[in-house]
Amino acid sequence: MNRKINGILLALGLGVLTPMIAGAQETQPLFTDNFSKDNGNWKFINFENRLAINWKTIEGKTAVVLTCAGNKDVDTAFDLSTKPLPLSGQQTYEFSFEAAANFPPDNFSAPHRVWSNRVVFYDADGKMLEKQHFGYFTLKTGFRKKTVTGKIPANAKSMSLIFGGDAPNITPGKFLAITNVVIRVK
Repeated sequence: MNRKINGILLALGLGVLTPMIAGAQETQPLFTDNFSKDNGNWKFINFENRLAINWKTIEGKTAVVLTCAGNKDVDTAFDLSTKPLPLSGQQTYEFSFEAAANFPPDNFSAPHRVWSNRVVFYDADGKMLEKQHFGYFTLKTGFRKKTVTGKIPANAKSMSLIFGGDAPNITPGKFLAITNVVIRVK
C-alpha cells in the first residue's frame, strides 16, 4: 500500500516539476512585434515606391499590411527587415510569424534571391557573413502561422529577419499582412 501511495505522490510531483523545468528552459524573445503601431523596428525598401505600407487591423489582427500603391499591375519588389539584432554566442535561432494574403504568395521566390525572405547574419564590423532563405504560404482566408529554425554562424554578432518579395507582385486590390513576429535565440 505504501509503495502505491509513494508511486502516486512521485507521479504527482513529477507532473508538477515537468512544466516548471520546461518553463525554465524557455528563453526570452530577442525580438517581438505584433504591429499594433509603427515602433521603428523595421526598415522598408520599396522598389520605386510601388507599394503602400500600413500598420492596421485586418482580418481581426493588428498587422503590417502591404498593398499596391497605384492602380496598375507593376513590379512590386520589396524588403521589410528588422534592424540588426545583437547576438552573443548563441548557436540556434527560431522565429515565428503569422501571414495572410488574398492571393497565393508562392513563397515570394525571386529568380536570383535578391528580393527574397531570408535571415542575414553579420560579423562584428557589420559585414554580411551568411544568409539563410525561408519560404511560407498563406491560407485562402485568415492568418497562417509559420515557424523557422536554423543555426547561427559561430562568429555572428548580429542578425536581421527580412521579408522580401519579387514574385508574385502585389497587384491592385491585393494585400499581404504579417504579424506576431517572435525571434528567439539559444
